[in-house]
Amino acid sequence: MKKVVIFGDSIVEWNRKLSYINYGQAGYRTRDVFWQLEELENLDEDLGILMVGVNDILCGYELDYTLDYYKKCVAELRKRFKKLLLISMLPTDDIRVNRCSIILNKKLQELYKDEFFDIYNKFSDKDLIANRYTTDGVHLNHCGYELLNFYLENKVDKILYYPTIEEGERELIEAGKLNPGRWIEHSQYAALACKKIAEHCPHLDSEKAYLVGLLHDIGRRIGIVQEKHMIEGYKYCLSKGWTKLAQTAISHGFMLKDIKSSVGKWDVSEEDYNLASKIIEEAEYDDYDRLIQMCDSLALPDRFCLLETRFVDVALRYGVNEHTTEKWRKILEIKEYFDKVTEMDIYDILEVGR
Repeated sequence: MKKVVIFGDSIVEWNRKLSYINYGQAGYRTRDVFWQLEELENLDEDLGILMVGVNDILCGYELDYTLDYYKKCVAELRKRFKKLLLISMLPTDDIRVNRCSIILNKKLQELYKDEFFDIYNKFSDKDLIANRYTTDGVHLNHCGYELLNFYLENKVDKILYYPTIEEGERELIEAGKLNPGRWIEHSQYAALACKKIAEHCPHLDSEKAYLVGLLHDIGRRIGIVQEKHMIEGYKYCLSKGWTKLAQTAISHGFMLKDIKSSVGKWDVSEEDYNLASKIIEEAEYDDYDRLIQMCDSLALPDRFCLLETRFVDVALRYGVNEHTTEKWRKILEIKEYFDKVTEMDIYDILEVGR
């Protein structure tokens, strides 16, 4: 498990539900965090998070003073951590403070484009912090922390356990050079389907969904194989540290969680077969698993399609077995589920049949 450390003020210190190492201190300003970092030794972890600045504003510090110490904090963090995540100021119930926070957030966004995560607007309502998220106009209540942690944990997950979009697309291009074929275009359409549907699901991240779809068949990079591509995809993603993508490299074909439900040949060693079987049986599926299980059957190499069209396409190429109709029924159930979550027909989102 990769180690994450978070620094900041009372918003950080009182965040009890995070599993990260928490160095937050109520009342801390940017200079306090810098002094804290100077004193801390033996910090060499995977990800450092910084969420500080509003106390500088409440104390009336000049913007340049705060920026100077913020830069010193970031410079110190770069020495200690492999990756950084810088979280924006949140709104308060004081419009004057909020105007300063917006300016500071904008400056930090300009300075740290890739590392800065602006969630200010997620908490605002008519230029102030929404009442449902705060105890006193500054600090967060239970609902506020639930929202903060939803965005924070999702962002950390993407940074540590997923490639970037550019890296993922580059991986697929390289895989296509190793093993050219229509599976590349199928993966691209599956990725687009995942992304488009995830955009209508409040609890899903469309970038993560896109990557799940893009790399679900990445094991085919080794050449023309059948079910071996799943275990090879699992191993390859795991070697990169992409743990969720490693699971979906296998789970996309096993909505029934039974290795015997596969119609393809398991062209692998007995050891790898047993490993795949164990992974399938023990996996805890979430909506990213279910999404790719459905979108794999919505994507042909040249277009989105009806699920039944893809069912026939696969059956003609690989045949059927006693589990086939049960698998089709399960995928149709998954579609019904996402129809309800999105409050739309999935086919309308993908413009299938138009």
